[in-house]
Amino acid sequence: QPVGADVVSRYAWSGVVLLCAVLPLSVHAQVLEQLIASALASHPSAQGQRALVQSAEAGVDSARWQFYPTPSVSVETANASAADRLYEGDNRVSTLRLQQPLWTGGRLSAGMDKAAAGLVVSQASLEEVRLQLGLRVVQTYGDWLSAHLKTLANEKSLATHVRLREQVKRRLTEGASAQSDLVLAVARLEGISADVTAARAQGEIALARLGQLLGSPVDGLALTAVLASPRALNGGAQALLERAIGINPTVTKAQAQARVQEAVIEERRADLMPEVYVRIERQYGNYNFPNGEPQNRLFIGLTSRFGAGLSTVSNIEAARTQHA
Repeated sequence: QPVGADVVSRYAWSGVVLLCAVLPLSVHAQVLEQLIASALASHPSAQGQRALVQSAEAGVDSARWQFYPTPSVSVETANASAADRLYEGDNRVSTLRLQQPLWTGGRLSAGMDKAAAGLVVSQASLEEVRLQLGLRVVQTYGDWLSAHLKTLANEKSLATHVRLREQVKRRLTEGASAQSDLVLAVARLEGISADVTAARAQGEIALARLGQLLGSPVDGLALTAVLASPRALNGGAQALLERAIGINPTVTKAQAQARVQEAVIEERRADLMPEVYVRIERQYGNYNFPNGEPQNRLFIGLTSRFGAGLSTVSNIEAARTQHA
């Protein structure tokens, strides 16, 4: 079971695998799961990207609805002169319409493909954020662990040098050591004391950074309860690298972005094609005569989307350039 597999996506895990290949120690599974889960749940960048994914999902639904008929209602009131023989009927006309595209030259299908690819882009962007957050948590925890282990080692060394200093003092009193020996022992003790202070400061900085990622303070004593342990890696560095590249969200995102541009090209090409539609409508009221019965009509039509001048051709070329 990969570390944090229930919390970090398969993309984020690829980054953790690479990091483990670099660091000699990996973190305990439970500790890493809890830290990464907290960061992914509370960090603003992950929350914002999840909202963008939801927006992209709504975009897919919107593109799917484009295949359905479009209802419309119009209500018009005419104020014509008494001499206008074309408006001798009702002053108000209401019309209910339902229009269904029959053929759009591939525009609707391209829109659906674009929305679906856009959703993949948003999902891959979310995985990128999750990956970076997971790596930052692992790296920051590693910095804290390194500082913690350095502190423990330096504290042991400090205790040893304190005993050596006291021993040199006794030997100096007895005349068995020179004053220079005491000066050297004190200098080494001060150096180790400075190392202890520096390691503790590094640990506090790492804890503060970890707290920023998690959105709440981190208790260093709680982290010391379960420290890192060695981890065996399956496969060589090259195999791990190939695996990470195969599931990397950046690669997935780039492929989806290419599909988005391909769909845009198809949309632009569809603008050169006429659109065939069928429309049914029911009209209440009539401008030509008053108090008439509601009328039902069926239309089959053809409309174009050429745009101004040769702008459609330019749009196609622009989309091709962006895809390239």
